[in-house]
Amino acid sequence: MWHAYANNDLALNKFSLDAVLEPPEQIIVDFGSRKLCVMATGGRALLALLSSDSEEMKTEMGMLKLKTSMLHHRVDPLLRPVMTM
Repeated sequence: MWHAYANNDLALNKFSLDAVLEPPEQIIVDFGSRKLCVMATGGRALLALLSSDSEEMKTEMGMLKLKTSMLHHRVDPLLRPVMTM
């Protein structure tokens, strides 16, 4: 199990160059044939992506982290107002 905590330029908004209030934090579990990447989103929810590796197509850990971060970037602003009610 890996615990990846970003506190570098990944914590900056690439468009406005403003610091993100909560730097992205990921928990990554490698089950051998599958990989799980989990991030907190909306303040009270978890976003989890599970790779479905086959013999022909392996998911790289970096790609899973990138896809999770991209989905988090889209979902977090939508969930945050709902989760604070």
